[in-house]
Amino acid sequence: MTEDIFILDSHSGIFVWVGQLVDSKRKLQALTIGEKFLEHDFLLEKLSSKTPIYIVMEGSEPPFFTRFFTWDSAKSLMQGNSFQRKLAIVKHGGAPLLDNTCITWRQVQCT
Repeated sequence: MTEDIFILDSHSGIFVWVGQLVDSKRKLQALTIGEKFLEHDFLLEKLSSKTPIYIVMEGSEPPFFTRFFTWDSAKSLMQGNSFQRKLAIVKHGGAPLLDNTCITWRQVQCT
């Protein structure tokens, strides 16, 4: 997932989660992506255009974001892209490799 952008609609706010490996051009589009999500009303919720949009960077997820999930902070510290992370878990008997330093998600496709 670290190379992707996802949207979480919590009904009281929109969270745009940006993976660490997303290229800089797409990272700059994060707010626009959240605004477009509100504008197009994909879930037919008629959310206000004043609904707050939060940009959440991978590895810096605040508690008001992680409360929507069964959050495993150890997994958020793993190195590599999503495939490499899963492979590391399998190779090491389910124990994630740590870097020493689920509400429905909608994956965003940027062109």
